[in-house]
This record gives sequence, structure tokens and C-alpha cells, in this order.
Amino acid sequence: MKDLYFLLASLPGRAAGEKGQSMVEYTLITFFLLIAAGGVAFAFLPDMLSAYQDYIDSFSFVLNLPIP
Repeated sequence: MKDLYFLLASLPGRAAGEKGQSMVEYTLITFFLLIAAGGVAFAFLPDMLSAYQDYIDSFSFVLNLPIP
């Protein structure tokens, strides 16, 4: 474990503690963006399903047309 800490601390750029802080920030931002996107997707879900059902109905109508 000490070797891993030494390796992370010796990398150029950020120190090991700063890398951990960045990962926490990235995780929190990603979490909140997913929650926001989920709320938006949930609001449009009935409309999307209705449009998909219309598409499937039209497609099945064309497939069921008699071929002369």
C-alpha cells in the first residue's frame, strides 16, 4: 500500500490527495447530472413511448399490406 501511495505521489501534476479529491468531485458531479437527466427523461417518457408505439403501428401496417 505504501508503494502505491509513493507511486501516486510521484506522478507529475497533482499529489495523491488531490487526485482523490478530484475523483470525489467527478463522482458527485456525475451523480447529480444523472439525477437531472433521469428527471428529464422521466418527464418525456410517456411522449417517447407514444411516438414509439405510433412508429411500430405504422411499420406493422406496411408489413401487413397485401402484395399484388
